[in-house]
Amino acid sequence: MALWEGIIASLLDLDGVTRVSGVNNDTDTVDSNGIPAHTIAMIVEGGQVDEIGETIFLKKCEGTGTFGSVSTTYVDEYGFPHNIMFSRPNIVPIYVTLTITPAADYLSSVANELRERVVTYINSLSIGTSVNIGRVLASALTSCPTVDTRFDIVSITMGTSAEGQSGASVPIRWNEAALCSLENVTITVNA
Repeated sequence: MALWEGIIASLLDLDGVTRVSGVNNDTDTVDSNGIPAHTIAMIVEGGQVDEIGETIFLKKCEGTGTFGSVSTTYVDEYGFPHNIMFSRPNIVPIYVTLTITPAADYLSSVANELRERVVTYINSLSIGTSVNIGRVLASALTSCPTVDTRFDIVSITMGTSAEGQSGASVPIRWNEAALCSLENVTITVNA
């Protein structure tokens, strides 16, 4: 396993850590994300700050800097302090509206199932992964292991606010994480 994958895997092993991403700038210049040369910028959702800092220190290469908005000090076995930086993801709220036409076997509980499918899919996306409207639509249609035929989807819109929805995917930057709650998914049932 490469060092980069080892850092990510070790962070994911920590209690409370749910998602990890980052940028490894091994060039001699600042990259397009603003990460300084020879520096790693880890994005960690969940977990304890001190444990994250210790893990980054123990897993990164000597001479590699760290970059981020969260700072912690790790004291090595010789008593020397090391400032370790990382960031928490910037959370991007996602709102989805599905308009459906019910089939004969449609029950009112189907709307809650749809909400749960959409929320589960969006919240499973990695840090830095854009929310693709086609995949959100597919997640709403899929009822393991087949397609749910209790309704037809007439339309889907999505956005970062209830008012700002469109028929387009939502871009997510490298240091952002999509987050959707049941309350953010509206199901409109046509009569």
